[in-house]
Amino acid sequence: MKVPLSWLRDYVDINVSPQYLADSLTMAGLEVEEVIRLDKNLDTVVVGLVTSCRRHPQADKLSLLTVDTGKDILPIVCGAPNVAEGQLVALALEGTLMPGGQAITAAIIRGQESRGMVCSEAELNIGDDHSGIMILPTGLTLGTPVIEALGRTDYLYEIGITPNRADCLSLIGVAREAAAILGQKLRYPELILDETGPDIAGLTSVTILDDVKCPRYAARLVQGVTIGPSPAWMRRRLESAGVRAINNVVDVTNYVMMEYGQPLHAFDYHRLEEGHIVVRAAGSGETFTTLDGTARPMQEEMLFICDGRKPVALAGIMGGLNSEIKDDTSDVLIESAYFNPSNIRQTSKKLGLSTEASFRFERGVDPVGLISALDRSAQLIARLSGGRICRDRCDCYPRPVTRPSIRFELPLAQRFLGLEISPDTAVTMLNSIEIPVTGEGNGAYTVSPPPFRGDLSIPEDIYEELVRLNNGFNRVPTTSPLSRAVSRKPMPHLVMAARAKDVLAGIGFTEVINYSFISPNLVGALDLDSQDERFKFVKVLNPLSEDQSVMRTSLLPMLLVNARQNGYHRNHDLALFETGKVFYRREDNALPREVTMLSGLITGRRAEEAWYADVSPVDLYDLKGALEAFCDGMNLGQVDISQPAQAAFLQPGEAAEIRLQDQPVGIMGRLAGPVTAAFDLRAPAYIFDLDFDRLLTCAGQAFTYRSLPRYPGVVRDLALAVAEQVAAGQIIQIIRGLNIDIIEDIILFDLYRGKHLAEGEKGLGFRIVYRSVERTLEDAEVNSLHEQVIAAVSAQAGARPR
Repeated sequence: MKVPLSWLRDYVDINVSPQYLADSLTMAGLEVEEVIRLDKNLDTVVVGLVTSCRRHPQADKLSLLTVDTGKDILPIVCGAPNVAEGQLVALALEGTLMPGGQAITAAIIRGQESRGMVCSEAELNIGDDHSGIMILPTGLTLGTPVIEALGRTDYLYEIGITPNRADCLSLIGVAREAAAILGQKLRYPELILDETGPDIAGLTSVTILDDVKCPRYAARLVQGVTIGPSPAWMRRRLESAGVRAINNVVDVTNYVMMEYGQPLHAFDYHRLEEGHIVVRAAGSGETFTTLDGTARPMQEEMLFICDGRKPVALAGIMGGLNSEIKDDTSDVLIESAYFNPSNIRQTSKKLGLSTEASFRFERGVDPVGLISALDRSAQLIARLSGGRICRDRCDCYPRPVTRPSIRFELPLAQRFLGLEISPDTAVTMLNSIEIPVTGEGNGAYTVSPPPFRGDLSIPEDIYEELVRLNNGFNRVPTTSPLSRAVSRKPMPHLVMAARAKDVLAGIGFTEVINYSFISPNLVGALDLDSQDERFKFVKVLNPLSEDQSVMRTSLLPMLLVNARQNGYHRNHDLALFETGKVFYRREDNALPREVTMLSGLITGRRAEEAWYADVSPVDLYDLKGALEAFCDGMNLGQVDISQPAQAAFLQPGEAAEIRLQDQPVGIMGRLAGPVTAAFDLRAPAYIFDLDFDRLLTCAGQAFTYRSLPRYPGVVRDLALAVAEQVAAGQIIQIIRGLNIDIIEDIILFDLYRGKHLAEGEKGLGFRIVYRSVERTLEDAEVNSLHEQVIAAVSAQAGARPR
């Protein structure tokens, strides 16, 4: 919003510096982004004294002057008829850039030197008189810039208006704020209408067919206008506010819009068929040509302003080419209306058409103040164009816009703000911005929000008004909240999640963090059965792209995408993990089922390539070892990774179920060939997928430590022949199940298939470490226990010693 200071002074007395006012407005919530000196180019137009004046020897209409600037006496050639010796004049010195774009330089005019130009009001753009030079009042100091000497220095405020403060998209709105801040009284324009024309009722009418989109529409008629340029003062104000001047009728509608914040539109009355206005919704398939000459397709929710037969304006946005003001216009119908902000916003967005009018309508205008704006425009059009205002106005208001009262308690407001505000001060501040306040006693008040303040609806809005008007936001004291410093024990699942990340990082994994939104095609690339739960997607209603259109049901697809992207950058040796929630749709449309998962992936070489060793690729046992180390680090107890698992995305025979405390918590294995190809991975990949929520139920609460062993251990090897389907883990479980306290460790050190074994058999070699923490073990004792172990595995697993 561009606000010229000279224009603002029409409505409020300003007795502070321009910068002080800018700072005060900013601290009251209207951010002044920049203060611009409008007439700084005229600093070299100074007060000069004509010390001599004689006729030019070679031109009857030119005069030769000498002008004293207080510093120099300059020769000037002047063509004004009213110049005379002894006058104080406005002298543009060499180097001045005039408002019209002319640069003043020294020149030879008809053989005489001229080192400047004596200016008229029109040439300085401070008045309309161009018949002669501007004669300045006596007593001014020579050499002083004329604008400064006359007190005409002007500034432009660039104010950033937030969307909720539509009332400040006007000079009067900003002046209301300035008046409240400075303790001044707001002055509204004086409205005196000389209604000398015929009664409007016999000439036009207004019909609203859609009062939801248009609750109020008012109009006035001005007859006998003469279209021409606006006076210089109006053009100057409009241009300084960033509005292009057009003619005296259109300029008035723009001027009043800037003044009141109410967009207006002027129709050529004689181009309105049947002479009346109908407000209706657009029909499907209709097109309309706006003032910019563009034919625009309409949609049914858009709103038209029509005459008796056709649309003549796109409501709240732009008028039509078929009813615009032209040079031969003689009668003008002025529109002032209130349109539904949401409808204007939607229409503007769909058409890609934003105007000064739509900018204000979509933020909400004053449904009551539109009548004052209408009368003001009629007054100015009649004054500037010589027209006659018809008696009365059309005012169709089928759906009054009402605002509920707001009740607030001052003691509560004071506690909320941390400020002491007296009741009288609170009422005075609210009244200063035209908010009526009624006291109810005991510190309670009722506020009736004025129609131009659509942003006031709850008590906290009133609190904000009190704090910003109480000398500004910058005067709010800094206070610290009263609270007790309480050290709370962190939530267990957060502690375990952090520990899990530390453990995995410690064994060489790198954490990745992906979006929770994925493409359904990525889950499809896992080659899952169509009935798999991972196809129960929660769809995103307004996705940024198709690649982020559903909530993830698995962490694996994006881990594989991470591996693929790393591979594209020649980073093939990876150990990645991610933890996060996955989401499954419920059939009853309730909130989705959320599960926290922990997934990981390894691929590439086991270690970096080196001259001293052969580096082999990772395999299933690297992943198994990593998982066992992870379970140890998390104090999860003994992990069982012996049971084969079935998963469409894992290679058969190279997939296992992960079990803790005899309950499944996830799966691991080698990625199947088709899935590896689908994700464009260049090397075999091994993954694990854990239900972290279930895994946490198995976690130990704390680690226990013991001293290093003082007594030697006794090692016994156990070589067994077992059926091919018997897993090594099953043998270990049998031995552990004997609950022999002095068995410290069981290690599988050999797997044999070949000679001296029956068909369908394999050989397993285990190393069992026996150790007591209290004494040195004797061979006889260990041998006896070892025989129990052999007997147990023979009986329960069908094993035989080798």
